[in-house]
Amino acid sequence: MMPSILKCLVVHDLCTYSKSSLTVVIPVLEALKIEACPIATAVLSTQTDGFMGVYKHSLKTETNRILEVLESEEIKFDGFYSGFILDVDIMNQVEKFLVKNAENNIFTVIDPVLGDHGSYYPGFNDSQRDKMKDLIRHADLITPNFTEALLLTQKNEKEVEKVGLTEVLYGLRKLSPFSDIVITSIPSNQETCKLAFLTKENQEGFYTHKRERISLPGSGDFFCSVMVGLMLRKKDFISAVREASLFTGKAIKMTIEAGFEEKHGICPSLVLSDLSQTEVSN
Repeated sequence: MMPSILKCLVVHDLCTYSKSSLTVVIPVLEALKIEACPIATAVLSTQTDGFMGVYKHSLKTETNRILEVLESEEIKFDGFYSGFILDVDIMNQVEKFLVKNAENNIFTVIDPVLGDHGSYYPGFNDSQRDKMKDLIRHADLITPNFTEALLLTQKNEKEVEKVGLTEVLYGLRKLSPFSDIVITSIPSNQETCKLAFLTKENQEGFYTHKRERISLPGSGDFFCSVMVGLMLRKKDFISAVREASLFTGKAIKMTIEAGFEEKHGICPSLVLSDLSQTEVSN
């Protein structure tokens, strides 16, 4: 029996070359039998990691108009998933959409894209961070990487070494009171990667998996997209964390073995067949 069709509105950027954001999100969700309905917040020539010149163009007027038309057409979505939003005006538009649809039982996922490797991405600053705090209040799931978790809770790595990750998790809980939380890309050691999670019921835990020799752009988008697809299909949060971690590691490994350059990013097509075989509920 085929699973029922679920629709997820995805608000993210679109890169022409290199795999990240929508070029990762759409195939992953579709492989998990979720209809991805994209709104591009910006168009970019490439993702921003490893390229000397990146062209970016915000689509804030188009984003606002599309959201208005979707509302006027009374199109209903089962899921909402936002990622790269550089423009604060678009963040404001997204929050208005979430407030208007608060009673429609939409599974809401905010991947608070802000930075990595200890600093903001180019073009991001405290203004986007502060607005992101408003957005994650509406979330059922948030998936910051380690850098983004520190930016949102306004802590630094030295503080975390003293107080531990639990304080960061509960700092995020104060900002996002109704969400499941998973922090990715936590510094561990040369052999392993570490995730920390906190459930809605405040059950905390950690998950460790093998580290590949390089980190690929788009890996966070891949991880979050698998989480979104699995949880929309009623997979429990902790199981989704484990499966998303395993699939992400496999995709990174296969991308490296296929010979893609690092700045090309993760290649989801190499694991879509396996993803499509994942057991999901109707």
